[in-house]
Amino acid sequence: MNTTIVKKESALSSKASLLSRWKNRDKKSTDTTEITKIPEAVTVPLSREQKRLWFLQQLFPDNPFYNYSELYKLQGDVQVALFEKSIRLIEDKHDILRSNFRVDEGIPTVHTAPTSNSVFSYYDFSNTAYEIASQKADALIRKNASHTFYLSDETLLQSTLIKVAENDFLFLIVMHHIITDKWSMKVFRKELASNYAKLVNGVTPQIEKPEIQYASYAHWQGNQEINNEHLDYWKQKLSGELSTLNLPTDYPKKAQPSYKGTFHKQVYSDQISKDFFDLCKKLEATPYVTMLSIYYVLLQKYAGQEDIIVGTPITKRDQTRLENLIGFFNDTLVLRTQVEKQASFSALVKEVKKTTLDAFSNKDISFDTLVNTLKPTRSLSVHPFFQVMFLYHKVPETPTLGDAIKITYEPYDAGVAKFDLTLYISEDEGSLMSLMEYATDLFDATTIERMHAHFEGILTKVIKNPDVILSDIELQTAQETQFYTALEAPVQEYQIAEQGIHELITAQALQHPEAIAITFKDKKITYKELNTRATRIAYQLLERGIQKNDIVGLCIDRSEDMIIGLLGILKAGAAYLPLDPEYPSERISYILNNAFAKAVITQKHIASSFENVPVQTLTIEAIFETDVAEVTLPQVSNSDLAYVIYTSGSTGKPKGVPITHKNIINSTLSRTDFYGYDPTSFLVMSSVSFDSSKTGIFWSLCTGGTLVISEKHLEQDIDRLVQTIEANKVTHTLMLPSLYTHLINYGDVKKLASLDTVIVAGEACTTQLAAQHFDTIPQVKLYNEYGPTESTVWCIAHQLQPSDSNASSIPIGSPIKNIQVYILNDDAKRVPYGTPGELYIGGLGLASGYLNDPEKTAQAFIQHPFDTDVTKRLYKTGDIAKYRADGTIEFLGRKDQQVKVRGYRIELDEIAQHIHSAPHVEQAVVMVQNETDTIDWENLAFLNATQLTNTLTKHISNKEVQQILTSIETLQEEAVEVVLDTLD
Repeated sequence: MNTTIVKKESALSSKASLLSRWKNRDKKSTDTTEITKIPEAVTVPLSREQKRLWFLQQLFPDNPFYNYSELYKLQGDVQVALFEKSIRLIEDKHDILRSNFRVDEGIPTVHTAPTSNSVFSYYDFSNTAYEIASQKADALIRKNASHTFYLSDETLLQSTLIKVAENDFLFLIVMHHIITDKWSMKVFRKELASNYAKLVNGVTPQIEKPEIQYASYAHWQGNQEINNEHLDYWKQKLSGELSTLNLPTDYPKKAQPSYKGTFHKQVYSDQISKDFFDLCKKLEATPYVTMLSIYYVLLQKYAGQEDIIVGTPITKRDQTRLENLIGFFNDTLVLRTQVEKQASFSALVKEVKKTTLDAFSNKDISFDTLVNTLKPTRSLSVHPFFQVMFLYHKVPETPTLGDAIKITYEPYDAGVAKFDLTLYISEDEGSLMSLMEYATDLFDATTIERMHAHFEGILTKVIKNPDVILSDIELQTAQETQFYTALEAPVQEYQIAEQGIHELITAQALQHPEAIAITFKDKKITYKELNTRATRIAYQLLERGIQKNDIVGLCIDRSEDMIIGLLGILKAGAAYLPLDPEYPSERISYILNNAFAKAVITQKHIASSFENVPVQTLTIEAIFETDVAEVTLPQVSNSDLAYVIYTSGSTGKPKGVPITHKNIINSTLSRTDFYGYDPTSFLVMSSVSFDSSKTGIFWSLCTGGTLVISEKHLEQDIDRLVQTIEANKVTHTLMLPSLYTHLINYGDVKKLASLDTVIVAGEACTTQLAAQHFDTIPQVKLYNEYGPTESTVWCIAHQLQPSDSNASSIPIGSPIKNIQVYILNDDAKRVPYGTPGELYIGGLGLASGYLNDPEKTAQAFIQHPFDTDVTKRLYKTGDIAKYRADGTIEFLGRKDQQVKVRGYRIELDEIAQHIHSAPHVEQAVVMVQNETDTIDWENLAFLNATQLTNTLTKHISNKEVQQILTSIETLQEEAVEVVLDTLD
């Protein structure tokens, strides 16, 4: 087995962009005094940089996330004793390598051992098969690299030399970062090579200790005054709201991260590397600035933000006397850049160049000073100021251990990520490599692999055209292009005939006249009777002057007459406009007037509600009592109107959505195509004025099934609901997820034997419901459907599987046939695959707009950005969604319910879904409380204590009721603080 040799990247030496400035760092005029040797009687302090690491290690004492590991492959005859001595000579030279950190009178101080005292281990596995030896070596390396250093009681350096085979060695060196950095390791390697080369030649190296040690730097640093000029720069640069970078993650951020991580590596071709360096010359920017600019573009595309902060490490070796010292000299710079989508990439490079130069010019303020001065929101779950890092590293030449030994190394995966995402760029003799280190608490490997591919995509695009506008850069691999084609526009497998939806029902009446079409309570209506009575209504409407595409109101209580009236309006060539009898009269009047309705079909006991409405009013009773001559029914085209549904109007006046026969026929035929079978008996739970009712009405009646109309408020009596399903041998139904949860939790599931398919829609389907379903009635197929009224009932669906019970969420699924679905950004361009965007819908199910409302139509129905036909439109749903790794779509919440709390972008719906999935939670409402707001929790409740108790005692024991009431009282006092603390 081949052993991977890697080197842990964690810090950055001087940047090429500031090389000349760095070379002249001792020549410039400055108030900084020269570092002198620390007085012998002085207690050795920690540097500012060390204090930060010391503090973090106290917070997480058992976490090796600040281990610094490097792994080398040595090929040749390594003399173990001389190799160990070479290391110990380095330790003797550099005091910091023999130090640990103790607390004296409440203050952490440095204690240094007089001579080398580190652990050096040697293992010889060469007497076993190479594959076995390599496996043993890998296991040992993983174990030693993850060793937890306790800063106060042990040496902070460990060396491990492993002989895998003859002339084949692995060398692992592990230090706590508090005593080293990347620059220091370059010094360490150079001295190791020099010492070993002399020893093998019989020469004892003369150790000359530096005039100053790291302790002198720490002592000097502690006596420096704050550079107020530099501090003023950072106060201005980091003023205002500092937004948290909202990278889309696969898992929610934990309150306390584990710092577990890994990396994905990408090597670039020689041609791309050459083209990149040519681009840098063209833009007059360093490779550091250019690569950082590409990283900003990637982050902007994924997070959808323009104000982006990235961290980058710097070395504090500002004096030449520090150049050959080992120690932790790293600090962190905060790079805040405005990434304007409408700017060109070349303009962004100029902005990043200025930001970077300004930051490095004002770097004499430590990161800790920034934190203490600016006081950003602190949390164990989020790093102050930024969550992502960037490093550009020129790989130094590896020194040789002599002609007889070859030494090589590569990045080493220590299983650690100190930030959400860190991009390392490595330049080695003109060749480029990038490495993305990521937190495995947040991201899946496939997500980072895709993100890395998108990074390369941006790189190649800006190489070809450095003046490309950022918003025009779409992140899409060739594989994703094929994937999008299948997801966004499923193949059209059937044509919509030139006919009306009612003609499909009429055909069933001719084929199966005596089959039961409708059941309501004890009444059963055959297809023949349904067709005959609906035809009489059509005759009456035509006799009263109703013409094709006229709109006729339908206001009838839940009953078989509701469906007969609906079908009669369609037969007359008109479109029905459902009106719930319980609607306020003002709403009914507004809808009829807005739709320019020509008539209303209603019932005698409701007719008085329409006395002041300027439309013809027909009662269904009068229609059946009147003899009407037969007339020729109009020939209906599939482009004619079938019905108009008015939205709830929760954000203003309700909007009418006109649905054509083609729309509803496609919606109905798609069900047979998607489900593969048709319902024998469908229980419709919702009112005809709700879009979801069309599922059962048309699917069952167009395919010869029985439509079972539920009694009013049947959902409030689970026992009666079960009885209805059993008595009518219901095979299919559509319910709210919350109602279905009640059904399987509190209903007698033995009486649900007839059920074959349950569809849930209208609310988020939770993983808890999935688990309950498969534990209770796994033989029943369960589907999750999604679709706004504007897309004709449904457009996306997902069949749940037992594995969904253990998923983080339930997807809404994949597009149905003849429907196009896109996930786009604010510029109506595709977001990177797997990132959130707004859901757009097109295809045969799409309505033409809003009835008699061109302004709202123009806002919501945009010209199709991916179709050359200028008449094609896409509907902006206002819903936020993303593609999951398996290609299904996950609903994330409403765009208009997206809020910010302390810089975080929060989806209130998403939080509500998680709360709703908890045991005993019936409904969940999430809101943001401003500091000045006072929430009246008691008046927010849907039920008072007595009503809630009475409701609960119908289904659970008194003891369980008391437990729930107690928990609710606790929530009222603590809910807001708990939520905000979690977000913090």
